Amino acid sequence: MLPSAHRRPGAVPGEGGWAAVLLAIHAGLALWGAAVNSVTFDENFHVPAGVVEIRRGDFLISAVNPPLAKALLGAAALVAGARLPADSAIASAEQSVVGESFMRRNADRYHRVFLAARLTNVLSTLLGVLVWCFAWRLYGPRGALLALALYSFAPESIAHAGLATLEIAAALGLLASVYACWVFVRRPGVRAWLRLALAVSFTFLTRFSAFSVALALPALAAALARRGRHAGRAWIGLASLVPATVLSLDLGYQGKVSFLPLKDHGFYSVPFRALQREWPDLRLPLPDACMAEAARGHSTTFLFGRIALSRSGTTSRSRSSASGRSVSWPRCWPGRPWGRPRLVRRRAGRGSSWCSGRRSFCSSP
Repeated sequence: MLPSAHRRPGAVPGEGGWAAVLLAIHAGLALWGAAVNSVTFDENFHVPAGVVEIRRGDFLISAVNPPLAKALLGAAALVAGARLPADSAIASAEQSVVGESFMRRNADRYHRVFLAARLTNVLSTLLGVLVWCFAWRLYGPRGALLALALYSFAPESIAHAGLATLEIAAALGLLASVYACWVFVRRPGVRAWLRLALAVSFTFLTRFSAFSVALALPALAAALARRGRHAGRAWIGLASLVPATVLSLDLGYQGKVSFLPLKDHGFYSVPFRALQREWPDLRLPLPDACMAEAARGHSTTFLFGRIALSRSGTTSRSRSSASGRSVSWPRCWPGRPWGRPRLVRRRAGRGSSWCSGRRSFCSSP
């Protein structure tokens, strides 16, 4: 699905060369950032979790995210000589404990390990190629080069491309899913469906925010199917993505699915508890690590538009409360380049939060 100059009028001379230059500049800037920046907060969770996944097949470390992207980061770290965290830390299944143990056991090679794990630069370059290809199909060569230039020099893409985090991989999967759906709905076929299923599966194995494609792809199909003659085949293909995605998710977790009834789980998630009350004997074909994360509730989650209250009660938000008052939520106001920092306190029930008006650091006592 790469562009070719003869298929669209208005070709730019040497457009392939210009695209390569833009991608090279983007990769160079991201690599420079990866080399000079210290390890960030999330990286200390993702990389150790990926290392444990590769070596032990344990998916309970940082189970709030699926394993695929973390496993890629962990594989790169192992190539650079990363050592496993302590067994006691792994047994705790607490990502902060695992991260600290990983740091201490790799103190002599810490930055080298994380520099190797920052292979998101490769994924970011692939994402740039995808931006160019999709924009070329939509707007032609000039629009494609403009879109690629905007992506290549976007501060967000450069920053995330130099970190061992999941954002670039998730963006790659989401855009690939939209692009593949756009191609499939316009001309349904086996190859087009396989590309779509692969993109959607990759996305679901990277971030749980991939649930957004469950709304985006049908909406895109509804907008495009009115113009095509293959609407029926397109909708059948989209419906068949559900079992295909569930199967790929189970395979990504190495088939660790127990099929226990919902009544045997102690869910902390509000939607899962509601489902448990309605259908206690229902058996979901979801990996055990996913079900365990829904039961633990150690961190805030955004499933079904809700932000779940953490067990410690320090950070919470809901659409409404029984008393009619808003609940506590740490709020950060954009900083100003002038003036003194302002502290803002918001009272809500038993909680409150302090925020600096200049910096985006907040805490909830």
